[in-house]
Amino acid sequence: MAYLRGTPRMLPDQPVATVDPEVERLAHVMVDGLIARLAAEPAVPATTDQAAIPAIPQPPPKPRQNVATGLFPLALGVLVLAFLALAFWTLIAATGSGL
Repeated sequence: MAYLRGTPRMLPDQPVATVDPEVERLAHVMVDGLIARLAAEPAVPATTDQAAIPAIPQPPPKPRQNVATGLFPLALGVLVLAFLALAFWTLIAATGSGL
Protein backbone atom coordinates (compact mmCIF):
# COMPACT_ATOMS: atom_id res chain seq x y z
CA MET A 1 0.00 0.00 0.00
CA ALA A 2 1.23 3.49 -0.76
CA TYR A 3 0.08 6.74 0.79
CA LEU A 4 -0.38 9.55 -1.69
CA ARG A 5 -1.42 12.93 -0.26
CA GLY A 6 -2.57 11.32 2.97
CA THR A 7 -5.04 8.98 1.27
CA PRO A 8 -4.22 5.27 1.18
CA ARG A 9 -4.32 3.95 -2.38
CA MET A 10 -3.27 0.74 -3.98
CA LEU A 11 -0.57 1.02 -6.58
CA PRO A 12 -1.66 -0.04 -10.03
CA ASP A 13 -0.70 -3.53 -11.11
CA GLN A 14 2.79 -3.58 -12.55
CA PRO A 15 3.43 -5.47 -15.78
CA VAL A 16 5.30 -8.73 -15.38
CA ALA A 17 8.85 -8.44 -16.65
CA THR A 18 9.25 -10.68 -19.66
CA VAL A 19 12.20 -11.46 -21.88
CA ASP A 20 11.77 -11.60 -25.60
CA PRO A 21 12.06 -15.27 -26.62
CA GLU A 22 14.45 -14.37 -29.45
CA VAL A 23 16.80 -12.57 -27.02
CA GLU A 24 16.69 -15.55 -24.66
CA ARG A 25 17.44 -17.94 -27.55
CA LEU A 26 20.40 -15.81 -28.71
CA ALA A 27 21.80 -15.72 -25.19
CA HIS A 28 21.65 -19.52 -24.97
CA VAL A 29 23.28 -19.88 -28.38
CA MET A 30 26.16 -17.57 -27.34
CA VAL A 31 26.75 -19.32 -24.01
CA ASP A 32 26.56 -22.77 -25.58
CA GLY A 33 29.01 -21.67 -28.29
CA LEU A 34 31.50 -20.35 -25.72
CA ILE A 35 31.26 -23.58 -23.75
CA ALA A 36 31.85 -25.61 -26.90
CA ARG A 37 34.90 -23.49 -27.87
CA LEU A 38 36.43 -23.81 -24.40
CA ALA A 39 35.82 -27.56 -24.37
CA ALA A 40 37.52 -27.92 -27.78
CA GLU A 41 40.74 -26.16 -26.69
CA PRO A 42 43.55 -28.45 -25.59
CA ALA A 43 44.29 -28.44 -21.90
CA VAL A 44 47.59 -26.67 -21.23
CA PRO A 45 49.30 -26.99 -17.86
CA ALA A 46 49.79 -23.81 -15.90
CA THR A 47 53.59 -24.16 -15.86
CA THR A 48 55.80 -22.26 -18.29
CA ASP A 49 59.23 -22.89 -19.74
CA GLN A 50 61.54 -20.61 -17.77
CA ALA A 51 64.11 -20.61 -20.57
CA ALA A 52 61.58 -19.04 -22.95
CA ILE A 53 61.09 -16.01 -20.68
CA PRO A 54 63.64 -13.25 -21.38
CA ALA A 55 65.69 -12.23 -18.39
CA ILE A 56 65.00 -8.77 -16.99
CA PRO A 57 68.24 -6.90 -16.36
CA GLN A 58 68.67 -6.05 -12.71
CA PRO A 59 70.42 -2.86 -11.58
CA PRO A 60 73.68 -3.38 -9.72
CA PRO A 61 73.21 -3.58 -5.94
CA LYS A 62 73.85 -0.41 -3.98
CA PRO A 63 76.75 -0.54 -1.53
CA ARG A 64 75.63 -0.92 2.06
CA GLN A 65 75.68 2.29 4.01
CA ASN A 66 77.44 2.32 7.34
CA VAL A 67 75.12 3.01 10.27
CA ALA A 68 77.45 5.73 11.55
CA THR A 69 77.41 7.42 8.15
CA GLY A 70 73.62 7.48 8.15
CA LEU A 71 73.36 8.79 11.71
CA PHE A 72 76.04 11.46 11.39
CA PRO A 73 73.83 14.20 9.90
CA LEU A 74 71.18 13.56 12.57
CA ALA A 75 73.70 13.69 15.39
CA LEU A 76 75.25 16.85 13.97
CA GLY A 77 71.84 18.51 13.77
CA VAL A 78 71.07 17.63 17.39
CA LEU A 79 74.43 19.03 18.53
CA VAL A 80 73.89 22.28 16.61
CA LEU A 81 70.41 22.72 18.14
CA ALA A 82 71.78 22.01 21.63
CA PHE A 83 74.57 24.54 21.12
CA LEU A 84 72.11 27.18 19.90
CA ALA A 85 69.82 26.58 22.88
CA LEU A 86 72.76 26.87 25.28
CA ALA A 87 73.96 30.07 23.61
CA PHE A 88 70.45 31.58 23.74
CA TRP A 89 70.07 30.63 27.41
CA THR A 90 73.50 32.12 28.23
CA LEU A 91 72.58 35.34 26.39
CA ILE A 92 69.36 35.68 28.33
CA ALA A 93 71.10 34.95 31.67
CA ALA A 94 73.86 37.49 30.89
CA THR A 95 71.44 40.29 30.07
CA GLY A 96 69.43 39.70 33.25
CA SER A 97 66.20 39.44 31.33
CA GLY A 98 63.80 37.11 33.03
CA LEU A 99 61.62 35.41 30.45
